[in-house]
Amino acid sequence: MSGGYAPLAAILIRDRIADAFYGEADEHREFHHGHTYAGNPVACAAGIAAITQLIERGIVANARRQGERLRSRLNELAERFPLVGDVRGAGLLQGVEFVRNRKTGERFPGNARPGKVVERAARERGLILRCGNEFAALAPPLVVTASDIDEMCGILGESIAVAQQALLRAGA
Repeated sequence: MSGGYAPLAAILIRDRIADAFYGEADEHREFHHGHTYAGNPVACAAGIAAITQLIERGIVANARRQGERLRSRLNELAERFPLVGDVRGAGLLQGVEFVRNRKTGERFPGNARPGKVVERAARERGLILRCGNEFAALAPPLVVTASDIDEMCGILGESIAVAQQALLRAGA
């Protein structure tokens, strides 16, 4: 809520739930909470500035549009590369799963680690991904542009091609 610039949190609660915490003092019903930084004016100012940017710059709408573009581009990669078993995620948090056989869902042997091969190839090309042994995850910033998405997916495609060839050579 503060863009990560200062510690700031909030809670939203439906009236029907909140009512359970309201009462007279002698009833001992309350939502007793607090935080060391509660009401900190610097954190509150950062929160107002961050939320203002989200609204005025249309960042949520951009994230929705670019998330759809990202999913579409990842689906294109899945069509091109048999190594991609599945594409999943929501919005701008998307991932691809790597499998030995897409039809059966068979995984690679433990030492093959296709996700790590993709990660290494992507990093050499300037793209930083979060990869496990069998997946690659993408989480671009909310202000990402269409050309950024295209560049990311282009590099990811090159990296998957490199990994696919390396795994074939290794007999994985």
